[in-house]
Amino acid sequence: MSLESFDAVLPTFALMARFRNTPDVVVERLTAAELPFHEVAVERTESDGTVLVVVRFVEASVDRSTAVAGLYETLHDVALDLDEVWVDREFA
Repeated sequence: MSLESFDAVLPTFALMARFRNTPDVVVERLTAAELPFHEVAVERTESDGTVLVVVRFVEASVDRSTAVAGLYETLHDVALDLDEVWVDREFA
């Protein structure tokens, strides 16, 4: 039996990442790194003036924890002030 007769489909996840940068800086660095992203929104501004920006990514991965770890490592390499990465939704 040939492997071509099988369809391999990985689960797809909507992932959220929170950054401590302005939206302009986040978009500029993600674009320069050629990382596809879908939505950018200001979550809140802290009392010290720090802006928290949330960005949505859509990734295929073998499971939730691998998706989060992979995106975290990728974003860490872009040198943004990354605060947190989490799964927002899993697509069936």
